[in-house]
Amino acid sequence: MPELPEVEVVVRQISKANILSKKIKKVAISEKAMKGSINKSNLQIDSKRVHSLKGHSFKEVQRRGKYILFNVEDSNTLLIHLGMSGTLRINTEGQQEGERHDHFTICFADGRVLRFNDSRRFGKICVVDHNEKHAILHKLGVEPLGREFNAGMLFQVTRQCRAAVKPFLMNGTIICGIGNIYASEILFAAGMDPTRRVCDLTMKECGTLVRKTKYILHHAIKKGGSTLKDFQDSAGKSGYFQYHFKVYGRGGKGCEKCTGTIESIPQCGRTTFYCDHCQK
Repeated sequence: MPELPEVEVVVRQISKANILSKKIKKVAISEKAMKGSINKSNLQIDSKRVHSLKGHSFKEVQRRGKYILFNVEDSNTLLIHLGMSGTLRINTEGQQEGERHDHFTICFADGRVLRFNDSRRFGKICVVDHNEKHAILHKLGVEPLGREFNAGMLFQVTRQCRAAVKPFLMNGTIICGIGNIYASEILFAAGMDPTRRVCDLTMKECGTLVRKTKYILHHAIKKGGSTLKDFQDSAGKSGYFQYHFKVYGRGGKGCEKCTGTIESIPQCGRTTFYCDHCQK
């Protein structure tokens, strides 16, 4: 599933694609239902709300956690979650033929097309009146690349928390956008045991964890994110950060930093990778 770096890569590319302020001429929705949904009680895309985008234009595109937000000129917001395999592509004129698994298409007045393709159909699409008032976005935690995520904040929120540091980093209600891949890589960079309780972290260690979090995420964004199976950017290209993994997916292999071996353990239903020697 795409994590913060992959979503940020897509948002930055779309921001540069010059579709903002272009009038939406047509909206098309696949008849096949999505498995995921912003509203759990409704597994279908809210076609009436989505079709209301016609005649309007996007003012800006932003990221919040793992969500892509297209802010519309009439103050509505189109929310898209890429799910496990979703991609957003922008076709230029002459490249308008659709593909299998295109579930959502926006045609602009200048001839270009924005397509949401999702073979596994776990993506989410919804139009809301105001993004900050939507329940899903409202409960998201602090952005790890923002100034609010700092040593003082982290030290304060961990004092009464007995969770292990790995699942703590992945708790989107506290810190949004970090998934299994980057949590493992961040903790290796910080030299921190993934099973350690966060309430035991010192202020200095919180500062180290914040710095390494920002470093790993920025580095991954520069490399275009990570492509393990499905992720592609808006130009259809794969990311390259997977070639820089130090621990994730490397269980049983030698550590590149020491003479130890990368271990793997289950944590909260996910596999954690770490070096027992480097991460005391």
